[in-house]
Amino acid sequence: MIGLFGMNGVLRAEEPTEDVHRTVIFRLLDARNGFPTAKQFLRTGKPAACNRILADIVINQKEKPRYRLNAIRALEYFATPRSRSVLMEILYAKRQMPVYKRASMRALARAFGANIYMELLPFLQDLDPRVRVGAAIAMGDIDDVRIEGILFNHLPNEKDIRVRDAIEKAVRTLKERKRKKTLLKKKQSASSRDKGE
Repeated sequence: MIGLFGMNGVLRAEEPTEDVHRTVIFRLLDARNGFPTAKQFLRTGKPAACNRILADIVINQKEKPRYRLNAIRALEYFATPRSRSVLMEILYAKRQMPVYKRASMRALARAFGANIYMELLPFLQDLDPRVRVGAAIAMGDIDDVRIEGILFNHLPNEKDIRVRDAIEKAVRTLKERKRKKTLLKKKQSASSRDKGE
């Protein structure tokens, strides 16, 4: 079923045509009421088709920058080889806008987690502080015990205050995530002990 969000009516179809599917995805990417969720994208049609359309939007330099940027962000919902390839292409492209690199790093971190952190490490040393900020924020999204130490060790060498702030924020995020996991484990073990009695 396809839902045309932001329109007066809802278009329903079992198998959307390519043009209809693209139109629905563009409407989602143009949403003004917050960024669309994974469920909203998945409601538009088959996941593989949605992934392909988003990837096509990202690599098409003739598309409006807002659509390309939001398509990059949406690829975090599709942890596929196609998404990874497109996001890496954006990340390593010469003369790429920092905002696209930042969005690509964040999408990669959220989609692929610990499997991608080695690819993001060099961007903590990028010449552009905006890219370094993006790398720090993206690494804060990765749930891996090694990341906190990597970021903490990088902090003394960083001169730019914006990057330092991003690193500190990422470390706080990682610590908070670890604290929540510990609390959840304690609750679960207490609950299982109570059931055993």
